Amino acid sequence: MGNPLTIPKSKPIFTDLTLCILGSMFLLEIILTFKTHDFSKTLIILGAKWNTAINDGEYWRLITYGFLHGNLIHLLLNMIALHVFGREVEMIYGNVRFLIIFLLSILVAGITSYNFSNGIAIGASGGLFGVLGSLMYFFYKEKKEIVGAEMRFKSMYTLLIINIVFGFLIPNIDNSAHFGGLISGAILAFILAPKYEIVSNNNKITIQKYKKQTFEAIGLLLYIAFTFLLFYQTIMK
Repeated sequence: MGNPLTIPKSKPIFTDLTLCILGSMFLLEIILTFKTHDFSKTLIILGAKWNTAINDGEYWRLITYGFLHGNLIHLLLNMIALHVFGREVEMIYGNVRFLIIFLLSILVAGITSYNFSNGIAIGASGGLFGVLGSLMYFFYKEKKEIVGAEMRFKSMYTLLIINIVFGFLIPNIDNSAHFGGLISGAILAFILAPKYEIVSNNNKITIQKYKKQTFEAIGLLLYIAFTFLLFYQTIMK
């Protein structure tokens, strides 16, 4: 009896790199706070999403906020989620596609937060919700093709509902960023989710990713154009 066929997977190098960056930024927050004696001021200096500064042209805050965290528990929860779900998304989607999903979801989450919340926002949760949305889409799409995919989708759907409920029950959680990241991840998953084909070479049967570069390129360009249109409308209000 031969070995079961498995889908090809990438090494999660960008997930591990992102985890290192998140940890390093938190250390920088602690070090800088010893100088400023004001943690809120430290977060603003390092790039928190602050509408007043964004209105003054500091648009980079719509990305940098995603690499800052308010306390050790906040950091650890997001790092654990990224380690679990981010690594899986990167292994399934590939390195560059994971990075696109994570960063664009942070950006869209930042834009929605800017539009619906005037408070200072920090944290990788918007990107993580994008990662979660892309993983849910993949398991839903492959529920009839991959053993256990339907069960994974249902378990992640339950986890998503729990997170949304807690988001409304616990104060100071930016739900608009979460929803923005989730929607972004799902849309990007539709564009970037891998497709597979069974290939036979020299009597060896393997599963390989089906190349769909044209669709991905057009879809990604349209989504980036939409994101920047959303960004432009946001800053021109």
